[in-house]
Amino acid sequence: GAMIESQGFDDESAAPASLPSELAALRSFVARYNHEFETAVAHAERALTLVPENMPPQADAQLRTPIFLALAMAYDGAGDLERAVSAYEETIRLSRLGINASGVAGITYRMNGILRALGRLRAADAACRDALGYIQAQGMARLPAAGILHVAISELLVERNDLEAAEAHLSQGLELGKWSGRLDAVRSAAYALSRLRQARNDANGALAAVQEAESVLGESPSPLAKATLLALKARILVRQVTLGQAARCVEEAVHLAGWDRGVTGEMVALAGLRVRLAQCRPDDAIAQLTRSLTAAECKGRLGAAIELRILRSLEIVRRGDTREAEADLERALALAEPESYVRVFLDEGQPMQMLLAQWLAHAGAGPLRDYAVHLLSQFEAEAHGVATAPQKTAPAASEPPASHVVGLVEPLSQRELEVLQLVALGKTNKEIAQQLVVAPGTVKAHTSHIYRKLDVTNRTEAAARARQLGLLP
Repeated sequence: GAMIESQGFDDESAAPASLPSELAALRSFVARYNHEFETAVAHAERALTLVPENMPPQADAQLRTPIFLALAMAYDGAGDLERAVSAYEETIRLSRLGINASGVAGITYRMNGILRALGRLRAADAACRDALGYIQAQGMARLPAAGILHVAISELLVERNDLEAAEAHLSQGLELGKWSGRLDAVRSAAYALSRLRQARNDANGALAAVQEAESVLGESPSPLAKATLLALKARILVRQVTLGQAARCVEEAVHLAGWDRGVTGEMVALAGLRVRLAQCRPDDAIAQLTRSLTAAECKGRLGAAIELRILRSLEIVRRGDTREAEADLERALALAEPESYVRVFLDEGQPMQMLLAQWLAHAGAGPLRDYAVHLLSQFEAEAHGVATAPQKTAPAASEPPASHVVGLVEPLSQRELEVLQLVALGKTNKEIAQQLVVAPGTVKAHTSHIYRKLDVTNRTEAAARARQLGLLP
């Protein structure tokens, strides 16, 4: 009643027909803020039933847009990410009908985070680029609404390890979206910028990106926004082995996230798990990873499941069970390959590189094997300071022979290259000796030299390593 009086209405009959629906949506936002997720969903659903009939299309869209946004945020907090995506998609559609370009941008950015949690990088990329196209068609390509979408696209490019393109989008996003209220790109860029700097071994720069984002949150920051940045900071501190500070960040993030079961709650939980693993506690680390993994897969959160599979595989291999670790890795590869994940593997460093090479040594032909070879090539490129490692085509006349590529302990001779090609075709030493008209012992000596120069231990590894280095097609 006080709210109606404050707007100049003497009684409820004089209030706009849309007011009951608007009030229900407002109650949903308040409940969501207070972590009362089921109540928030109920209020948003009731708001939809209270929308007046026969409203003009644009007015109807403008009324329904905040209602579906409230519903999406409530579903996110409740942990129902599939319904959250559907509600966000409807919010975006209505924002377009209401010609609300800023709404399209901000809501697409929110949905991008949920799609990444669900492991749908391709869908996230398509949504961001579609929204950016819409913004540009509205003549708003130089406004903050476009900037926030460039930031979202950079997040996806970092995961695919296309670092130069990610940096270009991020720079454009920061230029367009600085100090722009809820579309402020400095705050939103922390995730992509910190990962980009970590990929370039700039841990201090990664921390600085998070700290700058924290500085623009304002005096009364959103608890979830603050929790997200603290979780991000904790992950960076774990890589720096600053575990006491990382643990304190997680503790505060858990308090701020409350009972959130959506994207923020999951980020905080993953950061906490990494801290506990780094502290070598609890003793049942694998059991805890297994519980988290089971929950993530049951909820369809494949982005989290990929990371948890990787973490569990590395924890298992540290305990000496290579076969079980490789089984976990293979499942992670199967989940990640269709969406072209790269960085989630590279960020684990040499232990993951070694486990990939071990798995590849006895992997059968197929997309997963090709994917693993690609990942290993990215490790190799990163070790030599190369941003990307495209597949090598036939060398130009001015290029050195393939055997002199970077990464070899020692160049292969022409005869060794011939033997290597026949090894890759699956021929035995006896068959190679017959084809080259040499003694079998000579072939054995050649293969021994090849293994040493490629730094491998068997024929399968030799073929994989040779393809990775561009020695074989």
